[in-house]
Amino acid sequence: MRVAIDTNALYTTRAGISRYVRKLLQALRRHKPECLEITEIGWPVENFDFRQPQRALKTLYRELLWARLPAHRILRKIAPDVYHSTGNLLTLAPSPIPQVVTVHDMAVFRNPERFRPWHRFSARAGCLRLHKVEHLICISQFTIQEVREVLGLPIHKISLVYYGSPFHPEEGIPKEKKPNDDVSSEFVLFVSSLEPGKNARLILEAYQLA
Repeated sequence: MRVAIDTNALYTTRAGISRYVRKLLQALRRHKPECLEITEIGWPVENFDFRQPQRALKTLYRELLWARLPAHRILRKIAPDVYHSTGNLLTLAPSPIPQVVTVHDMAVFRNPERFRPWHRFSARAGCLRLHKVEHLICISQFTIQEVREVLGLPIHKISLVYYGSPFHPEEGIPKEKKPNDDVSSEFVLFVSSLEPGKNARLILEAYQLA
């Protein structure tokens, strides 16, 4: 069985979706059966720098040209048994290739003010194309609820698959390291980017109430 996996997030972001893709590839290669063949599909040009117009031009090429022409040619050539889009739906697989999409959240509909205009347009367009794919993977029950409320997709097209963990019992427990700074015996650990959508304010309010 040949599975094609969208890896564009590895070249466009250092946030959670890129870590998801990287760890997914590592886990599949580590545990895959011999009959499974994995092919990465992505335009391997990094676009982390915010300098303009370079960033905008790379984004436009990736999302408007590469996703429609080179990506389709590659998919037709390798003819995978399934194409897995791991984040924003840039490319609709040409028929008859079945397509699975991982949906991480629907924040672009609930909190559009968090996103830049192009990101908002691109993410919304990708979400609206979800009606055309065979199956969705949602990373939480809340995301399933959001997908059904916003897009009206039927439950039989959705599977719940939580994010995994890179730790394995057979490898033993990682050795603890003392933090560089003094830490109170009571604290909240928050690991994320600092932006309104992460709801850090609600965490602080809950901590104060507790």
